[in-house]
Amino acid sequence: MSNFDFVFEKGYNNMFIVYKSEIVNRFDPIHIRSMRAHTQKYLYRTERLSTIATSFSGGTPPKKEDSFWNGPISWASAKDFKSLTITETEDTITALGVKHSSTKIVPKESFIMVVRSGILKHTLPTAVNLKEVAINQDIKAFVLRQDILPFYLNYFFYVFNKDILSLVVKHSKTVQSVNTYELDNLQIPIAPKDVQLQIISLMDKAINVLKCKEIEANKIYNSIDTYLAEELGISSERNRTIEDRKFGFLVQYRDITENRLDPIYFNADINKFTHCTYSERLSSLAYTFIPGFAVGRQDQVEKGEGILQIRPTNIDNNGRLKYDKKVYVPEIEDVPFVKSGVVL
Repeated sequence: MSNFDFVFEKGYNNMFIVYKSEIVNRFDPIHIRSMRAHTQKYLYRTERLSTIATSFSGGTPPKKEDSFWNGPISWASAKDFKSLTITETEDTITALGVKHSSTKIVPKESFIMVVRSGILKHTLPTAVNLKEVAINQDIKAFVLRQDILPFYLNYFFYVFNKDILSLVVKHSKTVQSVNTYELDNLQIPIAPKDVQLQIISLMDKAINVLKCKEIEANKIYNSIDTYLAEELGISSERNRTIEDRKFGFLVQYRDITENRLDPIYFNADINKFTHCTYSERLSSLAYTFIPGFAVGRQDQVEKGEGILQIRPTNIDNNGRLKYDKKVYVPEIEDVPFVKSGVVL
């Protein structure tokens, strides 16, 4: 097999052929399969990411040193990538924190990316920082060439996120990380600046529409009880609190300890019946409970050879016996697992 090798994917029962010409760089099935499936053809010429930007990573000041933290300088980590832009960060550091650590200050409106995190299993977070920020070691910043707008590059990664993710991320048992070589060699289409501005404008509008739709969807979701009540003609006054809702009720933990945890059992109507003033347990009224047994059609006997068996189908909705469906089974002594009593 001089021209190709067989590669088996762990956890699957299939295989595919990988040619040696395809494994100049990486030799993992996910990467090679992604290369085959996501080869993009762009309208404009492309350049490697490393040729259009200068990149660097950051660091973390020692946590035990209080004088390094809670200062005026924003310090970005993976948890701050909640949208396509970063204006504020959860953590801040001081000038001393910058001086005594490997963190670096990223110029305003640079392109930044999470390069090491568990989130890389399914998403490659990127953003544009709208103010100067320091970054930790899991973030990489890209200071772009003047002919490349940061929002244009950010939208490129946003649109092709899944494709890029499978091409540049390397997987491990602990945490995922970006393969620097693959990222640096990622081909970026270099559109003219006026085209970049048009793309940014169109994407901004599309993102705003998406946000409005999400807000509208959340309003509908949060008002689903009221909506259903109105549609069913139920007074909305009884749906203002959880206790008064028609579609649910509260159960105290003490009511379910060592008992049942199903809504029907705790229904108010059933509780009135089970907790009435004059009542006794069924077990105190009966000497014993005798289970029945089931027989298949092949085990049924003729009328003169056995006895009548009562089944659920012989009991009507009013609890009365009916005999329109008669089934006869062997005598009790002929059934080894029934020792005494009546067959129910």
